[in-house]
Amino acid sequence: MSVYTFDDKDILNSSVRLSGSIVFTATTTKSDIDRDRTTISDTNESPIGSIRWKERALELQGEVRGTDIIKVKPHSLIDWRWERIWQWDPSRPRYVVKFGVNQWIATELSTGAVHALMTPYIPRLLKDSTDASITFSAGVDDSDKWFLLLVLLRMETRRIDSNRRLRAKTRPNSNTIAMADGMQNATTFFGFQ
Repeated sequence: MSVYTFDDKDILNSSVRLSGSIVFTATTTKSDIDRDRTTISDTNESPIGSIRWKERALELQGEVRGTDIIKVKPHSLIDWRWERIWQWDPSRPRYVVKFGVNQWIATELSTGAVHALMTPYIPRLLKDSTDASITFSAGVDDSDKWFLLLVLLRMETRRIDSNRRLRAKTRPNSNTIAMADGMQNATTFFGFQ
């Protein structure tokens, strides 16, 4: 297993470490108020892939594909808000990516094998916050690893944005202090997990 840990709570603008060494960085450019592109670069600053927010596309090794082509919502009786099926191209595995108990899980559809887990940044007042991290199972192909990394970053960012909008709508007045991003409940916030 490989555990990649984000140095910053802003996962779209952070160095990422494996075994203590920086292995890649995520940087995001903005135009006006919207995100334009999040690029994943290796230690030589060579781009590996990117999330093209405005175009609703992912770029991996120079190829760009729209999310409407590589992502589908699963058909089920229960509408899981944060569950999607992703596949880079027909020759690659299909992955079910969903948010469960405080983490994202990416499972290969044909085998049921878990290929990646992402734990979001969790802020705490009384003890150290938990850094965001992505754990890949041993044997995951590098191109699948980069694809899943982009997918997980995109889905976690969309979840955070949705939570911010929800808090803004339900805020009784502008003087109310919003709870920190990624906080799931008060026990997590105070470190009583």
